[in-house]
Amino acid sequence: MLPILALMMFATVDFARMFLTSLALANGAREGARQGIVYPLCIDTSGVTNLSIHNRIKSNTDGAVAWARMTPQVTYLNANSTPVTTPVVGGIVQVRVSTPFEPITPLVSPIIGNPSVSAESLMALD
Repeated sequence: MLPILALMMFATVDFARMFLTSLALANGAREGARQGIVYPLCIDTSGVTNLSIHNRIKSNTDGAVAWARMTPQVTYLNANSTPVTTPVVGGIVQVRVSTPFEPITPLVSPIIGNPSVSAESLMALD
């Protein structure tokens, strides 16, 4: 009975960890998109706003998700949902954040592998 109970406990902890990761990524993506619409002309030295957006995502997911394993992707879209290189008025800022998830439950990792957890946020640039 003990192995079954332990397996259920580990699975519950893994589910909670995955849920926390999902919430942290959703919050980071939302805050990154907000950074992109509030400060659309906050250009860094390479000529893009992605650095300030990445910093905003990092500051809002720190502690819940390892930044080194997270992959943020920022895309600017025009009114026709066509990707553009710079933010345009009437366009959309799309932020996607994903990270791999490693379960701690024994024997689950070989069965399901290491799934990826991701979140996306879209905000209009007015």
